[in-house]
Amino acid sequence: MDGNVTISSGLTTITQDMQYNTLTINGTGVLFPNNHIIYAHTLDLSAAGNFAIEANGNTGNTATSATGATGVGGTVTLSGGTLPNQGSVYLGAAGGNGSTGVGVAGGAAYSPGNQGNGGVSGAGGTGGASTSAGGAGGAGATNWIWEPSTGFFSFKTVTSYFVGQVGGNNPNPQPVYPGTNGAGGGGGGGDGTNSGGGGGSAGSGGNVIIIYACTILKGTNTTSGIISVLGGTAGNGANAVGGNAAGGGGGSGGGGGWVYIYAGSIVGSQGTSGILVGGGPGGSGGNGSGTGKGGNAGAGGSNGSAQVINLSSTTPYTYVTGVLAGPTTGNTTSTSTGAIATPASATNNSLAF
Repeated sequence: MDGNVTISSGLTTITQDMQYNTLTINGTGVLFPNNHIIYAHTLDLSAAGNFAIEANGNTGNTATSATGATGVGGTVTLSGGTLPNQGSVYLGAAGGNGSTGVGVAGGAAYSPGNQGNGGVSGAGGTGGASTSAGGAGGAGATNWIWEPSTGFFSFKTVTSYFVGQVGGNNPNPQPVYPGTNGAGGGGGGGDGTNSGGGGGSAGSGGNVIIIYACTILKGTNTTSGIISVLGGTAGNGANAVGGNAAGGGGGSGGGGGWVYIYAGSIVGSQGTSGILVGGGPGGSGGNGSGTGKGGNAGAGGSNGSAQVINLSSTTPYTYVTGVLAGPTTGNTTSTSTGAIATPASATNNSLAF
């Protein structure tokens, strides 16, 4: 056992699965699970603040010149940890470079190719057109995410997998995936002399939080987002360099992550949005110069999912999944003003807790 621990301020990052007797998070204290599972006899969140336990995606870089913004890594990039790490494949995709000719396409999002639990990302914004076309926005993730609509889920049977029990809509082992990274914005087209703006890079996906506790104490705490796996916000495209060149496209937001809580009892008040699983907003397009067009905005990432099992409740299983809403479509523009950032869907982006 890892004893009694209180986190009242600052960020605490764990480096292994933790087995607490009593874990108390209050004040401005934040726990980052870092790809590990949290076990606690008692988890006291009665005075916890916003993002008390968080594994949110990182924000993409904004392009500031003709060079596309570099990608940003996911919140977990180490090879260790009990849960699947985000690693280099979950790096938010880079934006494409602007050019004096045709803009360069943005980087594509990574698609795991399997069903999982986190949200997926949409396409990056296309760079604006000038004498030459803007670069295409990177493609969004294409994997279909499994929807846990009914039934319970057992304790982990093997590393990285959960299995549905009788009554679930899929009794087969289901892989645990975080939200996917977004795609990069395309570079703006040039006028033959001046370069278009570079594309913004993508937000990375929200990660996974898994908690097993005998008792969770909420008290009267109804704070929003006590537990959070939000997708990262994408970076904006750059403005055109000059002349009649076009603006760069915005990156797309990362998909929301996955939260799983299995508790003997949850005692206290329930907030309407205590768990946040929303996808990240897309980035705005950069402005064109002269007759050059502005860049288009990237898509907002789709929301993730969360499941809470409270064995002492008359309705012991609650869940939310925003995956079916899918990524939002990036805003477009036909003028020299870059399209404004596209938010993620507000449908099923949180769960009462």
